[in-house]
Amino acid sequence: MSKVLHVADAFEGGGAESVFRATIKASIENGDTTHVFTGVPAKNPFSYVFSFGTARRLYRELNRFRPDIIHIQNYYHSLSPSALWAISLYKNKKDSPKVSVIFTAHDYHIVSPNSGFQYFRNGERHNLEPTERRLNLFRRWDNRTWVHSTMKLSQYFIAYKILDLRKVIDMVVSPSNFLARIISIRCPEIPIKVVRNPITCSSEIENTNPKKVSVDNSKINLCFLGRVSSEKGVQEFIEVLGNTSIKRNIILHIVGSGESKILASIRDQGLRSEVQVKFHGYVAASEVPLYLKQMNILVLPSLWFENAPLVLIEAALLGIPTLTSEIGGMKELSQLTTASCAVRINDHNQVETAIQVLNSKQGMNNLIDRDIFEWSKFKDDLHDTYLTAAEGIRNETANG
Repeated sequence: MSKVLHVADAFEGGGAESVFRATIKASIENGDTTHVFTGVPAKNPFSYVFSFGTARRLYRELNRFRPDIIHIQNYYHSLSPSALWAISLYKNKKDSPKVSVIFTAHDYHIVSPNSGFQYFRNGERHNLEPTERRLNLFRRWDNRTWVHSTMKLSQYFIAYKILDLRKVIDMVVSPSNFLARIISIRCPEIPIKVVRNPITCSSEIENTNPKKVSVDNSKINLCFLGRVSSEKGVQEFIEVLGNTSIKRNIILHIVGSGESKILASIRDQGLRSEVQVKFHGYVAASEVPLYLKQMNILVLPSLWFENAPLVLIEAALLGIPTLTSEIGGMKELSQLTTASCAVRINDHNQVETAIQVLNSKQGMNNLIDRDIFEWSKFKDDLHDTYLTAAEGIRNETANG
């Protein structure tokens, strides 16, 4: 068993943070000695770009704990890439023990100034080409202001073009083949392994007794589940629905919170497109299955390359068909289920046909291979990853 230091921006939260907590739990269950290091919110733009405070704190912790493995996850919000710099200083210290660095990627930050693998032109978002390796310094990497864009570009340029901090990483763990492929194209020198994020309560999801949610069963009830943000494509999806012949037979349920400005835009788009939209607000994770069970189709119309959206898997475990964009990890995960359509989400003909097909498959969705998302599989994959890392340390020591 290994001494593992788990490093990330934050412990609490959803998405990446839930995977961080699951990784720590699996590591402990595998018998590792673990310690957790997390960041504090950036105090100013300079500490977002590169935080010397983070570097000092992490360097002290490394010297105190002296881990065999450093498993780092998201670090570009609170910690900043200075976390990698601190690890580099520690690894190069003469009296430091050999240590292996594993990085779990949750998005595209390691290969793009914009973690969503996008840039903006004239207020419109554009996905980067997966095979594109050249960094364009004149692109806008954040749609809020040029200041935000410059901060993202500066962080990326200093960390990876000047300091070359990617060389600190000995192995990348990716939750999808799509994300792994993009990282391998841009960082061919770093070994990469696909480890699926676990569904930690699949039996609870399947056995849930749904509570009463206000649903009109004479309509086709579509459900978007998750944080409502502009890149999720909900407003654009409603516009597409408005061009279908079945728009008056649809209710789109929004289960999740978001900025009031975005929610207002979605509400207005529903009125313009004559599509009924119903907002349910934030729902606790434990109650999500209760809502999904009432729906006919889960929709994920994201405009960005989602890398491993587990909501598609959670819906499949409940038998709920899914409709999603045909890009990124969305298409990949939809192909792991039995009743899902991945389409050009801006094509109203494809969307309408998919809705009609999926509406006839109620209760028919499931996973083709249930084992790959099981907790035991995640634990075994993590154990094997750490063994591989330890073997690399032994070989390096023997050769050194």
